[in-house]
Amino acid sequence: MIAWLEPSFVQLALMASALTGIGCASLGVSVVLRRIVFVGVALAQLASLGVALAVWFDWNPLTSALVTTLLGAAILALAPASRRLPTEGTLGTIFVGAWAFGILLLSRAPHGEEELHHLLEGNVLGVTTSEITQMAWVIGIVLAVNWIFSKEIRLSGFDPEMAAASGIRAWFWNLVFYLSVASVISVAIHAAGLLLVFTMLVVPPQAGLVVCKRMRTTHIVSLIVALTSSVAGVYLSTRPDFDLPTGPSVVAVSVICFAFALVISRLQTLGAPRPGMRRPPGSEG
Repeated sequence: MIAWLEPSFVQLALMASALTGIGCASLGVSVVLRRIVFVGVALAQLASLGVALAVWFDWNPLTSALVTTLLGAAILALAPASRRLPTEGTLGTIFVGAWAFGILLLSRAPHGEEELHHLLEGNVLGVTTSEITQMAWVIGIVLAVNWIFSKEIRLSGFDPEMAAASGIRAWFWNLVFYLSVASVISVAIHAAGLLLVFTMLVVPPQAGLVVCKRMRTTHIVSLIVALTSSVAGVYLSTRPDFDLPTGPSVVAVSVICFAFALVISRLQTLGAPRPGMRRPPGSEG
């Protein structure tokens, strides 16, 4: 195991996967509970469009992805609700539009097919030290902001009336949350890819929510699943006897962990006493 960790590219791949998992899974619990999972899909696709623009115009991929994703997040967070124009329809339009324009740009760019493959599955094994540093800074700042202002962000997302009564500007803190999700997605998309980023945003939080009732333990389980998936996926992709693609390997392990969580949840349900059921004599203390 120690010998497996010796190559620098394996260490960097582990760091990239772990940072993606920590950032996405930490915010993903609120994304799932707010029922805005498709917002994450749309933002991830906007980040992909930003990378495609960077390839076409020879820009910095991180800067381009940040600009497109933050702009999209601001529009989604501040756009007023409309009965004639449902949010789901707007998100669907953003998703297919960003995907189509990204493909068109890359189809005419040198090495476009390779870049398109990287956008989907990522290039974790080719990540650089500077990319790791950028990811660590952005994700660290985002998580710090969301931890310091957790009360304001939580109330604004789940109880706007209570937030207003407490003097909290719900629109502002919702914007902060959307921009936080956009920042984490945009900084991770170039290394991890669309598939892995979206998986970490949804699957580990789902596993935590299935087996836990408290938010604290839900976040802990979500992070454990994300980190376990990252380590196992990178291991499977770098061992010569396996030699599997990294992104899909991490995703597959994450889904397996979610399946185990469903089994555990089912066992907990079967073992729980039913309403009105009397406990057998001697079962108490």
